[in-house]
Amino acid sequence: MREARARLAYEVMRRQRRGDSLRAIARALRIDRKTVAKIIDEVQRRRDDGDDALARELPAKRAPRPSKLDRFTGVIAELLASYPDLRATRLHEELCARGFDGSYTIVREHLLKLRPRPGKKPRKLVRTPAGKQGQFDWSPYELADGTPMSMFGCVLSYSRYRYARFCTDTRQPTIFRQLRHSFEHCGGVAREYVTDTMPGIVDRWEGDEPVLNLRAVDFAVFYGFEIHVAPRGDGAYKGKIERTFRHAVESFFNGRTLHTLEQANAELAWWLEHNCNGKKHGTTGRRPVDMLEQEREHLLALPARPYDDRELAHRIVDAYCYVRFDGNFYLAPRRQVGKWVYVRAGDELVEIVADAATVVARHPRALRNAGLYVPPPAQDSSRPRRRPVAELLKAIAQWGPSAATYGAAIREHQRCPAVHLGKLLALRTDWALTDIVAAIEHATLYQAWGADPVQRILAARYRPRTMQDHIAESARAHIRQAMAQSPVQQRDLQSLARQLAGPASKQDAPCETDDDDQAT
Repeated sequence: MREARARLAYEVMRRQRRGDSLRAIARALRIDRKTVAKIIDEVQRRRDDGDDALARELPAKRAPRPSKLDRFTGVIAELLASYPDLRATRLHEELCARGFDGSYTIVREHLLKLRPRPGKKPRKLVRTPAGKQGQFDWSPYELADGTPMSMFGCVLSYSRYRYARFCTDTRQPTIFRQLRHSFEHCGGVAREYVTDTMPGIVDRWEGDEPVLNLRAVDFAVFYGFEIHVAPRGDGAYKGKIERTFRHAVESFFNGRTLHTLEQANAELAWWLEHNCNGKKHGTTGRRPVDMLEQEREHLLALPARPYDDRELAHRIVDAYCYVRFDGNFYLAPRRQVGKWVYVRAGDELVEIVADAATVVARHPRALRNAGLYVPPPAQDSSRPRRRPVAELLKAIAQWGPSAATYGAAIREHQRCPAVHLGKLLALRTDWALTDIVAAIEHATLYQAWGADPVQRILAARYRPRTMQDHIAESARAHIRQAMAQSPVQQRDLQSLARQLAGPASKQDAPCETDDDDQAT
């Protein structure tokens, strides 16, 4: 319509300048004489008042038309005052109940005018130097059968080179393992890595400052990079890694059916090589694999040996000679029953470490949360057999004479002493040894023989210990044992006082010093 109007105005003005009358122009163009006069007045007004390019493109403003919502404006204002977050669908239902016969669309448009959506905050395009920064994060997905999995993604901000891998969990050892793989895949380490408030990296926030996890700090020190935590609730702050996940949803998952984790990782590796890193990037205009060659010389060098990212847990060996770890049970030597041990687990191997960092057992790692016994018990039993009562009594006797006497009383008075002795040993998992012994002595006063009375006394009188408390207790025991073998004599405090007083003159020196001088 705008084009037809412009051409009509051209013909009207051409004929008017030629000297044709309004009647002749209207007859020739087959329009009304009033339309001809109106066009001539508009052109003259533009010539007198000036022309505006924007006004020339925008449609002419129309007079407001009555709406079906006009008589419901008071009702709408009342409902929004009572329910500020009222949805358009619910508002339409309320209006229809009051006699409104209009469509949902005009209700939604009217609500948008009254309650406009907040606009997006402007973002600044950041150009990152080579080797300066990387970004990493997790994103949840599912296999075809609904099995959850998570994609770990890491991208170098300069070259846009991406590394990604599907994992079954998002725990701290998995984070370290995937970061290490990304460093090795890229051939170096950026000077800083941006992430969000990720468990395993950030313990908590104090005010506006994140408190980094101690082991994450140690990992960063080992590889020489800085951890940069993005502000909370600001996903665009690490937009490069977020764009990786969005690209995966739009390009990788569309048209693909993933049945197993192995299949997903195999196809993801192909997609990264051919579709992401091997194609020209929309922002840089170059292939990330080519830019990585240029950025690699600016990355920090990898250490000679990788970081030990194996999981470490502190466990007690139960009465069956097994330790529970990662949802499975791993066999320990019989002599370790009732003792604390460390469980050190990698991708394929689980090691049980006892006194003086000695590896006492090695087992292949089972699937997480499978509830398996490794190795499995005898063929005639689905569960392992509890150790003989004599061995359990020997383990409890190491707690002290009162514990040994109590264990012997359990053997005498209980029908199934092995069950109570096994439960008594398991109390070490949640309670300090000194508290258990005190509860045993208290139960002995009342001749309450069994693990249940001791557990009730502990719950009523003492506080459960954390794993860190148990580790500290074990460290103190090792220190006391070492000090007993190599005792240290306390230094005379008078010697410290004489050193602080400074060198004394011969007149002020004590008699024994004079004797020593004469003897010398």
